[in-house]
Amino acid sequence: MFDVTFKYADNNTVICQNIVRIETVSGSGYRSIAGDELLNCHLNHGSVIYLYSDSANYSVSTAGLLSIAIKKQ
Repeated sequence: MFDVTFKYADNNTVICQNIVRIETVSGSGYRSIAGDELLNCHLNHGSVIYLYSDSANYSVSTAGLLSIAIKKQ
């Protein structure tokens, strides 16, 4: 599992914990990234990033996004 931290230009921070999979919009639909691939991926700053855990899911906007940190637990 992974903790994902989003930092924005307005100094807001969003932390999503226990993430097992991330999806982003790609030219051919959705791109799904899971497991240790999350540590080596390049996330496209499209309009929304979808994150999934065993007990929750998140939709995070990329508007004003400055950085994304992915840390393995």
